[in-house]
Amino acid sequence: MGTNKPPTRKTHITRVYGTNKKGERLDDMWADVERTDVIKSKSQTSESQSQGIVRKLKWCDDPTKDDYDTKGNKTRKTEILKVCDPEATTDVNNPDEWIPIRIIKSAKSTGGNGRGEDYQDHFLNTAVQSARTTKVRRIVSYETNIDKLAQKAIDADPTLLEFVIDSQHYDKDLETKDQAQYVEIEIPLALKHRGNSLFVNGQAGRTKLLNQYLVDESEKAELKIRGKDDINPPYRLDPFQSIVNVCWGAIAAKFYEKESHATLATLVPDTKKFTLSIWFRAPTKSIEAARAEYAAWRDGPGGPRPLLCGLVPILVFGPPTIQKEVDASGGETRTIGHTNSQNYLRSFGGIYTPTGSLTDHDNTVTLPAFTGATETVDPSYLAIDCTGDYPQLSVNIVMPGGDAPAYEGTSTFGLATTQNIPEGGLYLGSVADGQLITDGPLSPNDDWYSDAMDTTADIFLGQVPETYRTLQARRGGAPFDNSDPGYNGQRVTPDHWHNVLLSLDVSQPVKTAGGFVVQQAISPPEGPAVGYTIVSGSLATPATVGSRSTGVSRMCLAFDDVNLTGSALSCYHPQGHSDPNAVLTVSAHIVATDTAYDSTTTSPINFGRIQTIHSVGKQGKYDYRPSGVPFSGGEDHDGLGFPTTGAYVDAVKEIELGEYQLFLDVALDTGVVENRRGFITDEGKPAPLSSAVDLMGKKPDVLVHGSGSWKKAKDTGSIAAALEPPSPEGTTSGRIEAYRPNPSLHGPQGE
Repeated sequence: MGTNKPPTRKTHITRVYGTNKKGERLDDMWADVERTDVIKSKSQTSESQSQGIVRKLKWCDDPTKDDYDTKGNKTRKTEILKVCDPEATTDVNNPDEWIPIRIIKSAKSTGGNGRGEDYQDHFLNTAVQSARTTKVRRIVSYETNIDKLAQKAIDADPTLLEFVIDSQHYDKDLETKDQAQYVEIEIPLALKHRGNSLFVNGQAGRTKLLNQYLVDESEKAELKIRGKDDINPPYRLDPFQSIVNVCWGAIAAKFYEKESHATLATLVPDTKKFTLSIWFRAPTKSIEAARAEYAAWRDGPGGPRPLLCGLVPILVFGPPTIQKEVDASGGETRTIGHTNSQNYLRSFGGIYTPTGSLTDHDNTVTLPAFTGATETVDPSYLAIDCTGDYPQLSVNIVMPGGDAPAYEGTSTFGLATTQNIPEGGLYLGSVADGQLITDGPLSPNDDWYSDAMDTTADIFLGQVPETYRTLQARRGGAPFDNSDPGYNGQRVTPDHWHNVLLSLDVSQPVKTAGGFVVQQAISPPEGPAVGYTIVSGSLATPATVGSRSTGVSRMCLAFDDVNLTGSALSCYHPQGHSDPNAVLTVSAHIVATDTAYDSTTTSPINFGRIQTIHSVGKQGKYDYRPSGVPFSGGEDHDGLGFPTTGAYVDAVKEIELGEYQLFLDVALDTGVVENRRGFITDEGKPAPLSSAVDLMGKKPDVLVHGSGSWKKAKDTGSIAAALEPPSPEGTTSGRIEAYRPNPSLHGPQGE
């Protein structure tokens, strides 16, 4: 089919590959330039005369031909136009990476006007706009029928800088349109020029060019990015060539199992608000590998769960997560009462005969405590959890270890630490041969036993730092709390592109309270209690967590352009809360589902005595003031790691990643469609980076854009751009390869 050039024009397509300041060839960055070999035009001279002209041009740009020269036709005066990605380039006037297109300043062409004249044309490429009649248009990216052939050629020759094909054999695949990759150019329709012919020196003229087909095949320009003097961009080439297609590199990159990682050099500061977007695609074999490694640990001989076991990591960040070891009776020992014991014998007929004298006892309790031993557990991550019936998106954000919440009460983690036994009362006595424990001689008086409960939640819940999650937390492979067991997470489809748009706001305190019930035992005339009657208060259940949450954080999450709220957002969403985006930490949710009791039990015991036991619990309360989400950590854990940092590379499964953006200190409501359009188009493809910039009011603080940046762990966001040197390369290992097709929810998904 070829291009839609006029039938009077002969052209060829030159694919020009990108380069950088190091002089390297960038294989996945290129522009397809349509260059004119023969052109007919009508020129109007200064004497108001017009004449038809045929020009034949020699480019010397085909590496397979004998006349090839890397500098083009040496009879011309030329210059290099540095065409760069308008979305990802910090300074378009001094780019780090560019496509070098050689443009003509003046050229000698052979042709004819009936007299076989040669022409020397001078083009005012940097002159004011009035020298040309143009339309500024946007050229977007397409896949073509020459992609594999061109790739084969550059793979075979590492010195190859250009690939040439006749334009009759060049076709775009219109189904692969990618608006996120583009360049804006001037398309000349007419121009003023000055040149020499055989008979006339310094001849001025105006030439009309039949370039409407270039206008028709392009898009409307937005002109958000301009170069010096308002040109380049939009890029101004000479009138004998035009950019017709562009690729700024495959957006995505493939990482390999237990081998590849890319860790950015950027040290991202802690933040109380952030918004991030990332694309990912996990092959079926990666899901199966994660599932198999989890089953091997679960069914194995035991031992700690390996880090990130059962997960396909997408992104890892923050410091290592340290879990503290607890000794249930290894802390402070308190004396909570004084008791006596006396040995006795039981004879036929239930007669008890004391033997010996009373012995004094201090009744003590030992509090739980941290032993000082620690182990490293999973860090903050985005991942695919493969431990259940199907793969699910999992968000795990671990807060700083020094951010300890304040706890009060709770029954789940309560411990009797104060007791009151009046004189003559029986302390937990039971009738049997052996030892009777009392606080004094046996007496006919009724007995009263009471205890007050102190909380140990700061120990048992404080084993790990505060954490925000979407899936239910586990310790030792088992559920750790009473979060919604019906929450199944977002199902991940293997071999398919997905997009995560996540925003978290932890700027407000998180406060929850458990239930508190005053109850009295239902006791028959003889025998133990058979139940309780609630005197006042109510039980805490998952359904009442919202009413028990007076302070919350906010999480907004869109998965594959679908906004999630309430019970679909996280199993730690407080059910019944007025904010559908409210989210609690794991510990806050545990406290909000805990009920403490003030219980009184009265029952008959030996010798006709009545024993009353009063357990005085205290309502659980949780108060947490987050200092900020940590993105950087300790040695070998600094920065963001894709799919992990080097410390966790053994947990890497094969995965494709694309287009990561992180905005600090700003939260985003993903329920607003216009907000999602800053990151994902209506067609389900990555939006141009400028869309997010316009929406958020600033450039991304962290940005990994294009396979070239993935390969080098290069962050081109605003934080890295301010460094010296700007945007340093990070740390990588293993194979990291460009991957196509580019991310798309509905387009080609790859093999």
